[in-house]
Amino acid sequence: MKGKRAKQKNLIKNLIIIAIIILLIVGFLSLLFFWSPEELVKKLGVQNAYLFLFFISFFGGFSAWGSVSFIATLITFATSGLNPLFVGITAGTSLFMGDLLMLYLGGKGIKALDKKWDNRLQKFSKKFSKKTMLLIPFITFFYIAFVPLPNDIMIAFIAIMHYPYKKAVVPIILGDYVFAILVAILASQGILLF
Repeated sequence: MKGKRAKQKNLIKNLIIIAIIILLIVGFLSLLFFWSPEELVKKLGVQNAYLFLFFISFFGGFSAWGSVSFIATLITFATSGLNPLFVGITAGTSLFMGDLLMLYLGGKGIKALDKKWDNRLQKFSKKFSKKTMLLIPFITFFYIAFVPLPNDIMIAFIAIMHYPYKKAVVPIILGDYVFAILVAILASQGILLF
């Protein structure tokens, strides 16, 4: 009985943390409804633009809406006279921090599931062979670096697969840096892929 109550308290605690994070994300990204990225650059100035980009990038991979806002802000800042390499490095750093937080929370969220769902997820992950598991870092890097979709799709897949956190870190970091720097440099040269 005590074990069940402790598990319920732990689940409630995890759900509250996740709800707070989601509210912060939605609140922060809703700023882009009130101001366009161009207006934000004018209002923020050069010094604060990097800080703002850091926060937008942190939440950039969390959803389709966040991904579009992040890419639009990244392109706007890269074409507004800011150094595109610094813009890419700033965005890449923040983006990988957000992705690693999502991976951590996703792993904790899966552990909080009841045994019925956990068993289903483990059966799903066992369907993949060891050779397929060896490809996950390469697939992760390619997806994050070159696919302009939310990173949460790949992060959720990694969490569901129970893929080791330490092995997922390097492809996520490299992919986020490559994506952000590539978009910033191309945008500064007038080449828009999205």
